[in-house]
Amino acid sequence: MKQSVRLFLKSFLLSFIIIGGVAAVILIVMIQSQTKEESPTTQYVYQASKDEDLTTLLIFTPSRGGEAERFLLLHISAMQNRISIAELPITMKTTVNGKTDTISGMYDYGGASYAVRGVSEKLEITIHRYMRIDYNGLIQIVDYLGGMAYTPSEMVETIWEDGSMTVIQPVEQMIDGRRFLALAKQGDIAQLLSILCQQQINKEFEEKLDDFYSTLMNETDSNCSSLDYELRKFGWKQMLRQETAEFTIIPIESDESAWIEEIKNHF
Repeated sequence: MKQSVRLFLKSFLLSFIIIGGVAAVILIVMIQSQTKEESPTTQYVYQASKDEDLTTLLIFTPSRGGEAERFLLLHISAMQNRISIAELPITMKTTVNGKTDTISGMYDYGGASYAVRGVSEKLEITIHRYMRIDYNGLIQIVDYLGGMAYTPSEMVETIWEDGSMTVIQPVEQMIDGRRFLALAKQGDIAQLLSILCQQQINKEFEEKLDDFYSTLMNETDSNCSSLDYELRKFGWKQMLRQETAEFTIIPIESDESAWIEEIKNHF
């Protein structure tokens, strides 16, 4: 009888240990599974460097090979998450190889590369590339981006070379490429470009970035290369995903030394 009791107790204890062990294993698995579900997935965030900054001199002309009418500086810094724009006075004087002239005169004398050199030496900044954009190219680029919503402060009338007229009323409206050009010819093109970029350059645009770059190269004359783009596109796409890029317009005022210093701080 005692032997039967001892055998029963041993069997009971063994069963208890086995069942308890199985329950403990199940509990541990459940806890680990829940912890894994609650833990946020760590995503790799690309860290842009200063070497990826790009400063471009934008040269606007009525036609390819035409005289330059506007000069803008565009600086994109993925590292600082900032895009800066400044329209330069076309009468700004600079000196290259002992020759002093306006930036417009430098462009007429030696082309885009000479204008880049003149602006770079005047402002004491590095300008990596130039991009020459004619009127038709600007229209195509704006239309590709989808235009923008805008309310002009006053009525704008533009008569084109073919005799046609564009009239833009001071009411909220969608601005396509042709209307954008009409506004730019008579207004602040830096502000217009900033508004266009802020409305259209967003995280959804990331998927179109490669195609946009191709369109940009087809519609402009530039010394930018595919290598320039490949070096910087990961940082640019990171900016688009975050949607926190700061757009800064550098105001060009009468005090030349003040706005030149401001450009140096942003470019």
